[in-house]
Amino acid sequence: MKNSKYLAILALAMVMHGAPTYADSIALRFLGTGEVIDLESALKLANVDLRNDTNLKEADVVTLETELAELGGCWPVTMVEPASEIPLGTGIDCLVPFDVAADSNGEGISLQALSFFVFENGTIVTLGLTSVRPFRDGGIGDAGGDMTHMTGSIPSDNSGVIGGTGAYAGKKGSARVSGAVFLGDFPEELTFDCLWLVEQDMPPGRPGR
Repeated sequence: MKNSKYLAILALAMVMHGAPTYADSIALRFLGTGEVIDLESALKLANVDLRNDTNLKEADVVTLETELAELGGCWPVTMVEPASEIPLGTGIDCLVPFDVAADSNGEGISLQALSFFVFENGTIVTLGLTSVRPFRDGGIGDAGGDMTHMTGSIPSDNSGVIGGTGAYAGKKGSARVSGAVFLGDFPEELTFDCLWLVEQDMPPGRPGR
């Protein structure tokens, strides 16, 4: 029974790794510690050109490039299947402070996140805001103290996926994230344990539901 369960998980991960475009929803997990790199290095790693591979306007690309160079950074990390932790590719989060003023309790901030989901058959690109807030002292759910902050984002509409390459070129859809990070070594390093649900439009030729 255990072997059959493992084989089922492995088969699911292989399907997602090879051709996750055939699912409306893709569940992923950013897991591990990444060292900070600049946007140019991140784009090279993801094999993405923001001007040609996304629906961003030129002015938006310039603003994003400028803000990331001056205020933010990018952190690549292993991207895995959530349950089995089988590697699927590389996840990259590029973060820029969106609202540097603390919230009403003096603890949380908002960040603009440009994220890349890099598979063998192409890369999905998402853009959106995420909220980051420290765990309360002694709070339950901080991985025994291994994580310092909660992070999450739920889109209000079909937004988030702004394009991609390879099998994901021209895709649209939504992306949501829920997880935790360790910021004790920030910005040189950023440790992730974040679950993503990425929903895309259906690929050409696939029957409707």
